[in-house]
Amino acid sequence: MERSFSAHEALMVGSGMRVVAVSEIDGELDEGTLEYAARHLADRHPILRGAFTGEPGFPRLTVPDPGARATAGSRSEPATPYLHRVADLSGELDAPTRWDTGPLFRIALVREGGAAGANTATGRNAANYVVMTMPRACVDGMSYLALLREFWSTYTEACAGRKSPAVPVQPILPPPLDDIILDKYSQADLQAYVEGRAKEDALNPPAHLPTPAAVGTSPGPTAEFDSIRVGLDASETNRLADAARARSLSLNSLMCGILATAMRPALEPAAGTVTVTCALAADLRRRLTPPIPDDRVQSAASGCPIRLDVDADPDPFQVAAQMSERLRDNLQAGNAEREIAAFSRLVDHCPPTFVVTNLGRVPRPPLPGHNRFVSLRLLPLAHMPVPFVVLTRLEGGLDIDFPFSRAWYDERQIDEIAAEARRVIAGITA
Repeated sequence: MERSFSAHEALMVGSGMRVVAVSEIDGELDEGTLEYAARHLADRHPILRGAFTGEPGFPRLTVPDPGARATAGSRSEPATPYLHRVADLSGELDAPTRWDTGPLFRIALVREGGAAGANTATGRNAANYVVMTMPRACVDGMSYLALLREFWSTYTEACAGRKSPAVPVQPILPPPLDDIILDKYSQADLQAYVEGRAKEDALNPPAHLPTPAAVGTSPGPTAEFDSIRVGLDASETNRLADAARARSLSLNSLMCGILATAMRPALEPAAGTVTVTCALAADLRRRLTPPIPDDRVQSAASGCPIRLDVDADPDPFQVAAQMSERLRDNLQAGNAEREIAAFSRLVDHCPPTFVVTNLGRVPRPPLPGHNRFVSLRLLPLAHMPVPFVVLTRLEGGLDIDFPFSRAWYDERQIDEIAAEARRVIAGITA
């Protein structure tokens, strides 16, 4: 089975964009059972065993017939292991992938500080990370979280001696989101939307962060990724949410206001008001009829670009109020859907200042009694001159991740933005 990639999928294939999920686990993990859970996941979702094929510039998604899938222990089992053992987490973010040969996911067990168990040097258990990497063209935040829940549920059940057959999720090869949405709009409607975007870009081009690691307008020679995290505990997160509610704002809108405020010192001109475009990831699964289930592995998210006016000394609540009003209007107008339907015509438009993905509340996945799920990071990685921010609430706390490409940005620059966001949050929650 195979199909061509749509316009928005093809851009992500061409840019090499991937999403890395980092699960930090306390307690010893059984490698054989992790391998079993990875293979079970691939049998449940045959798209994970697929590959990118086709000629350069014309990529296709190829998925093997699930009836011909390899079984553990068979001679036809792929030579590439489903579970990799590595010693360095930062190196795993940059691990080479071969989506042209498949499979379309990679799972690695990273043990830092030696074997699992007490580390006499630090007094704490050695860190265990299970790292899953997938191409962004084949997955979005909701389906990624569903995959992680399924993976850890399978692992936990298998540790207890309970193994069940893997029934493939249907359809095996879902259609691209573009095809599902395209019939909702006339060509005249889409053309008017594209022209409106172009007019806005011409009148008020969005400000962008400097790219000190670049070579002119090209990416720099360091093809590595990194990520900086700002973590809030449950008490501070609750105070932030209370401050948002007191002003009739969502926590999401307030965080976007905080992030735009934190980036303002790095934008030019230093004085006056600049236009900042926050592209907020919009989950389209529940906005479609019928809705797309979370366990269907595909890209079903869009980016809704929201223009914000940010002065040199911004009030994060005022910026958040702009965000709230304009986001509501854009979603009600169906502009998140139009972004996908008209994507091929929008590729050359001005990129946003930054992109925000809010994963919302994420319940801790089930684990055996001797394990504890410590943290989760879901990191979109691409060598693109656009910074990404991911918001995650694992139980009570809020984590803010700033993944970035070292081909465009340097650590000092992103660290200063993260520190400024932390300072603004501290001022609100004090």
